[in-house]
Amino acid sequence: MIMSLKSTILTTTALLLLFTAPLSATAQESQADTTTITSTKNKYEPRRLRIAVSVGSNFNTGGRDNEEAFGWRDDAAFQFNEKIIVAINRHWGIFGDLGINFSMLQSPDKQRDLPLDMTSAILKSFNVFYAVARNFSVSACAGATYLIENNRWQFAPRLGFGYMYAECPGDNYSYDGKEYYYKINRDPYFINAATSLGYRLNRLCSLVLDVSYRCPVTDCKAEFRITDADGNVKAETYKSRSWANDLTLSLGVQFNIGWTIK
Repeated sequence: MIMSLKSTILTTTALLLLFTAPLSATAQESQADTTTITSTKNKYEPRRLRIAVSVGSNFNTGGRDNEEAFGWRDDAAFQFNEKIIVAINRHWGIFGDLGINFSMLQSPDKQRDLPLDMTSAILKSFNVFYAVARNFSVSACAGATYLIENNRWQFAPRLGFGYMYAECPGDNYSYDGKEYYYKINRDPYFINAATSLGYRLNRLCSLVLDVSYRCPVTDCKAEFRITDADGNVKAETYKSRSWANDLTLSLGVQFNIGWTIK
């Protein structure tokens, strides 16, 4: 009787194990799949802070308006940008962008036609900032961006307002009984419309293609004034919107850091 009971229990246990083992294995596989999906999803979750560094070409789309008074820059030049995006929520963020354009600035004819002030020329020849400033312009921009992310892909159109500074030469001196004054401002404010497309190589880094267009909203001004010994003044004023009027195409790397956005 006891042997028969033990045999029945063992048989029942074996049958239970036989039928529940596949169910247990299936449940474990399902749990593993869920964990993998969750892990993969979390791996590419949007991050709160994004820092991008890019290099590319900047194309002058503003022409050479009044170049005899403002000079000009190259039609295409090397451009460096560093951009920081702080996400407010999953779709909206704010950004700041610093740009450096490496383009040799050419002096305007009206500046070269003025009598040479030797003292000023000698001082400028020893001024390192003056020499370096002729080879690049800088810009800063800030605004809002709309963020779209789908697993590895990132898309971020943006709109901002900024300021550009290129060398602004000026002088005031006397020569041969006359007073000469000139000031050339090449520092306009601009609106920046841009977009970037990114592909996440891993959780930290993305490869980014950036397209950026700047449109000036203020005029650059140049003033030339000559005062003779009798006090008669000959003054000329020029305006231009050729500066900060350009298109930049660049490629770079973006670092996605900080906590995830829910």
